[in-house]
Amino acid sequence: MAKAVDWAFGIPLRDTRSMLNHRRCGLFLLCSTDLFESLVYLIDGELLQGLAAEKLEKSAERLRKREGWANVEVDFDAAHKLHSFHRLQPEPLGVPKDVNDALSAAIDARTTLEDFDGEWTEEREADFDTLSEQIEALETQIDGYREFTDEQKAKAKCVLSVGRNGKLQIDRALVTRAQANRLSANGKDTQSGSGAAILPNALANDLGATRQQIAQAKLANNPKLAGDVLLLRLCQQVLGSSRWESGAIEAGFEVTLSRDEALADTRAAHDLAKTRGLLATEWMEQKSVAARLAALRQLTPTEKNRLLAYTVAACLKVSFGGSCVDKDIGEAVLADLTPDFAMAWRPSASNYFKRLTKAKLLNHGKSWFGDAWLSSHEGHKKGELVTELDVFFNANAAANLSAEHLQIREHWLPLGFDVHTKAASND
Repeated sequence: MAKAVDWAFGIPLRDTRSMLNHRRCGLFLLCSTDLFESLVYLIDGELLQGLAAEKLEKSAERLRKREGWANVEVDFDAAHKLHSFHRLQPEPLGVPKDVNDALSAAIDARTTLEDFDGEWTEEREADFDTLSEQIEALETQIDGYREFTDEQKAKAKCVLSVGRNGKLQIDRALVTRAQANRLSANGKDTQSGSGAAILPNALANDLGATRQQIAQAKLANNPKLAGDVLLLRLCQQVLGSSRWESGAIEAGFEVTLSRDEALADTRAAHDLAKTRGLLATEWMEQKSVAARLAALRQLTPTEKNRLLAYTVAACLKVSFGGSCVDKDIGEAVLADLTPDFAMAWRPSASNYFKRLTKAKLLNHGKSWFGDAWLSSHEGHKKGELVTELDVFFNANAAANLSAEHLQIREHWLPLGFDVHTKAASND
């Protein structure tokens, strides 16, 4: 309460002996202190809330005029309601072409380095570190160009409240689940937050298993990142104060590789099987643990790196529609891996469309093809919609598609499937 008083008045209440009565606008505000006179409390809570609301409204007006937000609200109970909203992300606007090109080149070079099957030498590791530093620097530079678009400012809202520390808190770019379901750009959902909330639970679980398998196939060929993930987990357990904190892999090394027959013939499954076939495992046939350790130590660095990467990848935990990269270790690993989810998974009748409601299918069609498509298809049966959308994504002939529809066909992913980038920060 004392901090809220400080913020509402805009003056420090430190000298409790001389400031038990404070004058503002002709009103005397009765205050009280604790036993040691170290904290000051305002007894009239209703008056305090009115003063705080007045100051919040002034901040709200500044958001409307200076930043251009159309919908700005003051809500003292915002902390209990924000979980029901999605948060849009500012978009990189006006990024110089040479910066984007440099980032793409650096990512491609690092991916090529990761996919190389040769020995992981010190020179290769140094090149990997250099490229990673370049990518991080370029991404930081691009983050400086991120702004909320006029469309986001028109459709989303800002909520002003008082945070736990008594300071002004601004939550920008909030949309309801219904809005999040509708908003899209270039065929790809742009809202952040959980995609699992707008899909059937069984479908969300299956998409999560698919997403995890793709990530595991990628991590299984990246011994450097796998080693970092393992080291982090060991330090959490041995050195950290939060020994039972959730990590990217289980402390007991629980294997999370999928046994679902529906995922047995995927591209990621074949990549994992290929990597598994390259592992040197003869040393494990030794009869004693000591003999196995001695045999393991005789392996080459390349053989050890393959074992490390595959075994850590086999324990990786990735969900669907999870948190953003700054809050979830699994998403942070994915952000480093940069797996091409769209290359490894495309929506089809069996893995996606059949499992949606007709309303959701129509919503997809409208976002991809426009209002005219929606008007002409509202009377169709669900099976007809499923077939048409499946053909769009999976038929061989794509020559007659526009550039926009080709982009959707090749790159669209359900909300929650792609890597969850950092959410917009609060003030």
